[in-house]
Amino acid sequence: MGLSGEYERIYREFLDYQMRRTTKAGLATLGKTVRYLLQWMQAEGVSLRGMGFRDCLRYRDFVSSRVKANGEVLAVGTLHSRITAGKALFGYLVETEARTQNPFAGVGYPRVPRLVKRNVLAQGEMQTLLDYFARYNEEKTQGEKIKRYWLHVVCEFLYATGLRIFEAAALTREDIHPDEHWVYVAEGKGGRSRIAFMTGFASEVMRLYLEKSRAVIMKRRETVPAVFGAHEQHLMTKLNLALKASCKKLRIPVITSHGFRHSLGTHLLGNGADIRYIQAVLGHRKLTSTQVYTGVDKDALRDCIDLFHPRSGSRQEGRHEK
Repeated sequence: MGLSGEYERIYREFLDYQMRRTTKAGLATLGKTVRYLLQWMQAEGVSLRGMGFRDCLRYRDFVSSRVKANGEVLAVGTLHSRITAGKALFGYLVETEARTQNPFAGVGYPRVPRLVKRNVLAQGEMQTLLDYFARYNEEKTQGEKIKRYWLHVVCEFLYATGLRIFEAAALTREDIHPDEHWVYVAEGKGGRSRIAFMTGFASEVMRLYLEKSRAVIMKRRETVPAVFGAHEQHLMTKLNLALKASCKKLRIPVITSHGFRHSLGTHLLGNGADIRYIQAVLGHRKLTSTQVYTGVDKDALRDCIDLFHPRSGSRQEGRHEK
């Protein structure tokens, strides 16, 4: 359903306002969730000036009752993001003096589970998946070898760094420094830049990819600045489809591209890494975001990766096919 009248006008004004305050990926997500709210208000006949606290609760109940096409209920994080979008939209209206108060201010968030239970592989399962991609020479045709090799590179990189998919998709050649084992993330979540680190093994994989293989894979698209040759949505879709097929073939739980990040946090913690280091590795602004991997706040970034990572360089000698 499209927006009309004041709903469409406020929607566009709000996104223009947020454009200077958030990343492109964050703006796209915020735009989608705000549009969802405005479409509900338009259908319910609730005006922007007339939206009250009870209406916000009705909207929260409406979102909570939605189910996916496959019958699954929406994740807690989805409900959380839609409430956040409501707070942001009406906070903007208060700031611009279109309203005197934010009706979403008193709407509470759902309780977020303390443990990550889905989209995570056990260390042995992750080893099985990554070793499978590393054996790309098993494929019969050159095209299939290249496809599996590309998966080998991307998945080793994501599991080593814990980068979000939009962060990885935006990387250029100048951002990656294999010899020093680090990556510059120019614009992470919330628009914050940071340094991410790679294991020695992943650094060697990336060095060979950048120096010898990327030009062959990219062919006529070699001038594309993105290291992995695809924008966020295309990269995520392509990777998720391959992961689904590969995980099913290997008879391990199916994960998505974000599962490498969840698995990394879980495995570092399980191998004894201090939660404050995991916070820095994953680029969490708040420690509470990292505590999703544990119910306990444990009481030292580059050395941590090679010391605790299941696929550190010393443990992978001889595994990488050059």
